[in-house]
Amino acid sequence: MIAHSQALIAEQLREMGWELKPSPTRTTHTLPAEAGGAGFDLLGFNIRQSPTQAKRGYTPIITPSRRAVAQHKRQIAEMIRRHRMDRQERLIEALNPVMRGWSNYFSTVCRRETFEDVDEARRHQLRLWSRCRHPNKSRQGAYQKSWRQTGGRRHFTPPGGGTRLAFHAERPIRRHVKGQARRSPSDGDEVYWSTRRGHYPGVSTRVSTLLKRQAGQCRHCGYYFKMGDVLAVDHIIPRAAGGRDAYTTWHLLPRYCHVAKPARERRRCA
Repeated sequence: MIAHSQALIAEQLREMGWELKPSPTRTTHTLPAEAGGAGFDLLGFNIRQSPTQAKRGYTPIITPSRRAVAQHKRQIAEMIRRHRMDRQERLIEALNPVMRGWSNYFSTVCRRETFEDVDEARRHQLRLWSRCRHPNKSRQGAYQKSWRQTGGRRHFTPPGGGTRLAFHAERPIRRHVKGQARRSPSDGDEVYWSTRRGHYPGVSTRVSTLLKRQAGQCRHCGYYFKMGDVLAVDHIIPRAAGGRDAYTTWHLLPRYCHVAKPARERRRCA
């Protein structure tokens, strides 16, 4: 059965000009642990199943793979080593894009414990960096030069303030939501697909971005936008009162949700 399935997959891939590479290809079970462990690694993710009391008896578990985590830790350590004599601002500028990109990539899976483990390893490396950067100070003095107490937590921030280092565990959980069964990107529902994806043909970038930011909902009246609704981009703070043209000062309103006069802060829905 397994050999037959593998032959069918190989035949379908051959029609697309691809082929299975023998070295990374293996047959495994996603639930009981077999040779090499349960599940498999794909594109940096480890995919397996866990027994539960549910009707099916199992639930899928997707986490960052051990190989991806180890590679990321090595990358962080190498970047910190290369910037061991640079200013703190330069180190933060180099680390933040890498850390945020990796966190965003794994933000939809079960990764809280993994992120905390990577953050703990990074804190240790940054403490060593502080001692190397300030060799004439005591361990506590070097630590205080590089870390600041803000909101009850220690942050890796330059002495004069500015951009701080973003930790992995600070990335909010963003679960992947399945598309509705009868939905299709070609069905013309620009509100639904702009809300999911942040872009859709025929919809302006500004409207699509605001739909995704607001999760398809009017922040004032709670109404969920539908296909065919006439949407208007409104300033939270009027331009006459100093409001700027930026995503942080815009929001979407349905045309029938208008501003009560004379106070702009008080709104009502017709």
